[in-house]
Amino acid sequence: MKECLIILIIFKMSDKLPVIISLTSWKDRITTVGKTIKSIIEQCNPYKVILTLSVDEFPNLIKDLPEDLLEFNKNKYLDFLWVNGNIKSFKKVLYTLVKYPNYPIVSADDDCIYTENYASILYNKWLTDKNSIWTYKRETSTRSFYFGHGPACLYPPNCFKIYGLGLLSKEIIDTRHDDIYYGVLAKMMGISVKQVLDDNMHVPYIFHDETSPLHDNEINGLICIQICLQSLTQNICKIPAEILM
Repeated sequence: MKECLIILIIFKMSDKLPVIISLTSWKDRITTVGKTIKSIIEQCNPYKVILTLSVDEFPNLIKDLPEDLLEFNKNKYLDFLWVNGNIKSFKKVLYTLVKYPNYPIVSADDDCIYTENYASILYNKWLTDKNSIWTYKRETSTRSFYFGHGPACLYPPNCFKIYGLGLLSKEIIDTRHDDIYYGVLAKMMGISVKQVLDDNMHVPYIFHDETSPLHDNEINGLICIQICLQSLTQNICKIPAEILM
């Protein structure tokens, strides 16, 4: 949403790093997200990890954060991207895509423990097709909009341009389904979504059971697709024709 502006960033990434890992969290999970970040650092180092947080939830900035996150930041494993406003789970990659348009962005979820260097796997797949979004274990033939695996996706540099944030409406945010929004938006913009294939069809993470739930009442995925389509269609005139080709 347009009123949600980036107001502060602490960033020390080397220009030589090929990919950024991006995730978000909130006040009820801030004491456990360190477990996720620790696993990413152990599995995916030396990629830079960006944690996007809302100033609305953490008005005192780093003073509101637990010691493990501050230690990761001190040792230059983790950087914080502070944003004004709160678009909830949609903070996961959208701000990072806009701020760093020359880098592919790999998503992570704050309730996962990563068990392998999934960022490298996704990055190497992306090198074979740099125009596509890459994800794990997606039913590509039947779920053409919902590509789902937010815990392990790679988004090409600047893939949603200004429209990921610019067309994000309150109705879409209220669905809580950021991955479905990305899938619908990708479809409308002609961005293909490809799956990392392997013999075991595994995913590179497990869920840990210490996190608070994001919400109690999750909107059905098909209804969410309808909401996204309706909202984006109402704003379709904001997307230049050449982007939709």
